[in-house]
Amino acid sequence: MRNNTPKPTPKKLNEWLALLDNTKLPVPSGHKRRVETALSNPRSSLGDIAQVISSAPSIALIFFREANKQHSSFSKPAQHLEAALTRLGMTQCKQLLSRLDDTPEAEIHKPLRQLWLISQHANAQANALFATKLARIWQDIHWGSLLFLSPLWPLLTRHPELFKLWEQRVLGNKEPQYKVEHELFGTSLTLLCQALAERWSLPEWVIEAHRMLNQKRHIMVRTLRVAKLHAQPLKQQRLLDEQKDIFLWFRQPANTIILANGLAIDAHYSWSHEHCLRWQRFTALFLGWPLDKVQKHTHLNAVEHARQLGKTDLWHPAQALLWPWTARRICRPKNGLLAQDSDPQHLLPPTTEDLKDWQQQAQSMLQRPSPFVNHAQLLESMAKMLETLGLSRIAMIAISAKTQQLRPIYQRGFAFALQQPLTQTAQSPFMQKLLKKNTQLYVQDKNLAQLQTHLSQDFTAAIDSSHFVMGTLCLDYQPIMLIIADAQNRQLHANSLKVFNASCRYFEQALTIMRCRT
Repeated sequence: MRNNTPKPTPKKLNEWLALLDNTKLPVPSGHKRRVETALSNPRSSLGDIAQVISSAPSIALIFFREANKQHSSFSKPAQHLEAALTRLGMTQCKQLLSRLDDTPEAEIHKPLRQLWLISQHANAQANALFATKLARIWQDIHWGSLLFLSPLWPLLTRHPELFKLWEQRVLGNKEPQYKVEHELFGTSLTLLCQALAERWSLPEWVIEAHRMLNQKRHIMVRTLRVAKLHAQPLKQQRLLDEQKDIFLWFRQPANTIILANGLAIDAHYSWSHEHCLRWQRFTALFLGWPLDKVQKHTHLNAVEHARQLGKTDLWHPAQALLWPWTARRICRPKNGLLAQDSDPQHLLPPTTEDLKDWQQQAQSMLQRPSPFVNHAQLLESMAKMLETLGLSRIAMIAISAKTQQLRPIYQRGFAFALQQPLTQTAQSPFMQKLLKKNTQLYVQDKNLAQLQTHLSQDFTAAIDSSHFVMGTLCLDYQPIMLIIADAQNRQLHANSLKVFNASCRYFEQALTIMRCRT
């Protein structure tokens, strides 16, 4: 099991700058190989090489930093990667790349890879929404949007555990961002990002975007209020005419970087949340589009980016477009247990209020006709039922009737790769015994070691818990799915186990109702 003890962290801005400035970023092996091939190909143009590096965020940042170390007071920092490559020269680029230690992607901390994905999603949104419209400055938009969050990459290299803490407390628990960041880091992340971007001489639009968030937040708040009037275009235009400073500011092209990253960060949490809506309204104001057109395009851009990305064990907001519109990936934990409480402890039994919420959700599974449009919605509803019990990490694994393969089709909090078959099959004696009993198995310290001898390595590695429950879901008396849940490695209460079993039975009835729908 991994050691979840938090590492000591700096609490002052200058301490963070010294630590992160000397942090060596990991480089995924596949990224390094692709860039080496592009640099070694005599037919590759600077544009071709830059395009390959676009999909290797850590290498892009390393090249920018190295190139801009060499600029003097008489030369501006490189604003585009092609300029950085020219300044370095192909020989130095190859030497720099050869000195980088490549790491198998699976060994790189997941929070860092998740933040890279958010940066790449922001880059995809920026290119699709703004780069075509502002073709003359597309490179500024492209590289600025990709590197906007890059000052946080070394932070998560050093302290990956802080990503989940920030995510849960700010997005899930709705704690004030300023308060959480000062408790975790001793400073705000926007100040830290600005200071590092200036130290590294990143493209000017990146620095200006962070300066705006730190020093001109008041004008952004006023602009967002105007953007909120998207259904009243005449009033919106009148306010812009009356407030010339807003009109001049919000049309600045550098704002495309803030908009793209705002959309990507808040879509990471929820498409339907007010925070995501405000960036969509702002984008509509900037582009002069109706709000529904912006929403349609941001959704399509996310889906296209997820398609290009392919299979991954990371979360992509495009997945949430299949969910009920009010669904949340990160919810406030039940029973007052926060994600930052890393010491194992007993999960409190469901309260009366928890059970009331659970019963309401259970009743929706028995409705005829079924309110669920597809199985993805039903899986999400099942996950919400379990969350009301405090079971915050959930995985559902389909069982192939023909091949007996186990294939994860839903996961929240564990490390299963969706749609990728496990080496574990349902034909093993242990699995056959579990499936035939059609019951649940509570795994804890005393039986964990014995259980692990019957499970494949990828199965146990994905769970990474010593207190979890496994159950079987059946249709027509045939096992079709395994469900696994835990409460962040806390011991489960007997009442929680009972309601978990009842949840499985409700889910089976909902499947039957869906199948019979005419």
